[in-house]
Amino acid sequence: MNADAAFDQSRTLYERAIFAGDQEALTQARRLLDGVAAGLALASGRIMHGEFLLARTQDRDQATENPEELPSFERAAALYRALGGRRAA
Repeated sequence: MNADAAFDQSRTLYERAIFAGDQEALTQARRLLDGVAAGLALASGRIMHGEFLLARTQDRDQATENPEELPSFERAAALYRALGGRRAA
């Protein structure tokens, strides 16, 4: 599921929770958005790592890792673990 579809579905689940009293809908919405967040964190970490690798080819001595790279991968891993290892679509 792409991010736009996940946002739309989470809004529908929110409305179901608020207007129909379905408490499980909020749990479903949270898991859905956590899957999107996990995918985003993984993609962001990959981009940061790619930037480092490309910078290293330009000037090996001046290339530095982005300090947010590892935390981004760790966030993705934690979210995926919490989702039972499911990967976001």
